Amino acid sequence: MTGNLMSQDFTWATVVFEIAKLSIQAAVLVSVARLTVYWALNRYKREKNWEGQLKVYSDVIASLTALEEANNRRWEMEERHIDDPAKDADLFQVEQTARKTIDHSLPVARLLFSEKSFSILKKLKKKLDADSDSPNFVEILEDRSKILEEGIREIVKDARSSLK
Repeated sequence: MTGNLMSQDFTWATVVFEIAKLSIQAAVLVSVARLTVYWALNRYKREKNWEGQLKVYSDVIASLTALEEANNRRWEMEERHIDDPAKDADLFQVEQTARKTIDHSLPVARLLFSEKSFSILKKLKKKLDADSDSPNFVEILEDRSKILEEGIREIVKDARSSLK
């Protein structure tokens, strides 16, 4: 009888040990799974944020570059005294599209740009919208060219550091 009781105790001890072992394994498995999901989700969010930043930076830089090129073409037309209404209308359309893209990018840029880039973009937009009071159109174009060149350079520089 005592031998039978010992084997019963041994069986219960084995069962309790196995249950404890399985519980610990399950707890470790659940913890590892949660950490894996947490890390994967954070990486996904960082990548999506990076992609969003890249898109907005790209759109803004492309629009500013388009404005700069249109400005340079206008400057060239003015210097050579070329009066081409069709070319002028095309340049106006390019400028309007670029300005519209910048306007639409500002709210997203507030979220995704570094504080420095957003500040540069806001100041740049304000300067471009104000334009010069000079009666000389070439001076206005020169001012715009300097503003755009400096703004593009600063935003590209900051974008490179932000997107690393």
